Amino acid sequence: MTLKEGLECQQRARFRLRQEQRFVTHRDRGERLAIAMTPCWLPYAYSKDCQAGDHQPQQPAVEQDAAVVVGAGDRRFHVATQCLDMSNYNNTPDNLPVPQDDGAAQHLLGKSLPSIPLMGTHGAQVDVGHLKGWAVIYCYPMTGVPGVPLPPGWDQIPGARGCTPQSNAYKEAHPALKASGVQVFGLSTQSTPYQQELAERLQLPFPVLSDAQLQFQKALQLPTFVVDGKTLIKRLTMVVYDSVIQQVHYPVFPSDADAAWVLSFFE
Repeated sequence: MTLKEGLECQQRARFRLRQEQRFVTHRDRGERLAIAMTPCWLPYAYSKDCQAGDHQPQQPAVEQDAAVVVGAGDRRFHVATQCLDMSNYNNTPDNLPVPQDDGAAQHLLGKSLPSIPLMGTHGAQVDVGHLKGWAVIYCYPMTGVPGVPLPPGWDQIPGARGCTPQSNAYKEAHPALKASGVQVFGLSTQSTPYQQELAERLQLPFPVLSDAQLQFQKALQLPTFVVDGKTLIKRLTMVVYDSVIQQVHYPVFPSDADAAWVLSFFE
C-alpha cells in the first residue's frame, strides 16, 4: 500500500468511525458507553452489525490490536486498530532467544564513568563522568522506527529485541526514581535525531544519550555486536553514584523487567 492509498484509507476509516459512532449513540442514547482504545497509526471501526469495509489492506498487517466499546445488552461497538507497514515495537514476541551471561560486563563494577560529553535528546550535552548522586544508565542496541523494517534476523539475536518496551518501562518507573533522587538516562549508538523520534513518540521524561562515535563504549569496553555494519551495544544497565558504577544488570531479559530490577535496587 502506497502512502497515498494509506491516507485515503485513513480518511475512509475516520468517516466510517463517525458513522458508526452516530449509529451507536442513536441506538444506545441515554446509556453510558465505556470506550477503550489502543494507540495506533491508522484506526478503522466496525460494529456488530457490519464488518470492516474494503478499506482494509490487502496484505495482513504486522501487528493488530483491538479494543471494545461496551454498550448495553448485546449492543456493542468495536474499535479495532490496524497498523500498516510497521511493527508493533511496544511489545515483544514470544519465544525470543534468551541471552546468556558471557562475562563481558564483569569488569564494570567499581569503574568510574569516563568524562565524555554526550548529546541528549533534551538538547543538551551530559558529561557522564561528572554525574552527582544516583543515576541509572540503561544501554540498549537500537529502537525500531514505525514504518522501517528491523534488520533481517533481528529477533533471532539474543537480547536484541525489546528496546521500546524497556524505554516504556523506565517511563513508568521514572516518577518513583525521580522522587528518590535518581537520574535516568537511556544510551545507544544511534544519532540524536534518530533517538529523538523515540523520545518524542514515547514522550520520555528523561534524555537519551547518543554514543554515535562509540567513545563511551570504547572507554568502558562495553559488550557489542554488529548488525548491517553497525556496532550496537548489548543491552545492559548501570547504577552509578557520583559517576562510579555500583551495580550492573547484564544480560537484561526480558527488557521490560529492567526498570523493576532498578526499582528493587533502591528499595
